[in-house]
Amino acid sequence: ESIVPENIASNAFDFHDASIEIETDSVWPYPGYEQYRFFNGFGATNNTPPPHFIGIRSNKLLIVDSFDFTASWDRVYMTCKDYKIESSLDGKTWDTLYTGIVPSTSLYDVKCEFKPTICKQIRCTILSTYDARGYKWFQGKNFKIHGTLAGPFLYTNPDAYGIPK
Repeated sequence: ESIVPENIASNAFDFHDASIEIETDSVWPYPGYEQYRFFNGFGATNNTPPPHFIGIRSNKLLIVDSFDFTASWDRVYMTCKDYKIESSLDGKTWDTLYTGIVPSTSLYDVKCEFKPTICKQIRCTILSTYDARGYKWFQGKNFKIHGTLAGPFLYTNPDAYGIPK
């Protein structure tokens, strides 16, 4: 199940019993480029060189197992090159779940599957970009984070979802 709904209208939304907020280090500095538009519509980071990140923060524990996105909002010019998917329980210590390279400027849809992980925050960090237009920003859209809420049974069942006690 996608944690982020198809059509969102703000940077905060509910997922079952959790309050979720979209977080990013930068968004293109024009009106209408709010963080939520970055997720499901389109958006760009500011014109500073990477790294740039976009992700979510939850007030409850989540179990996540994939993070997908379209690496170029217009499907004409690729910007994303190297990236990583990271998770955190506290927002200070980050674990790398997935690293990837968009191999060419003609590939747009990126699918990142990884071992189910418990976290409160997950983000995609763009480490470098293709320089197709001389800009250093990252453009993307259609971010999908798949997972569910972590239930209390996970702490009494060490085999649940393959996550140790």
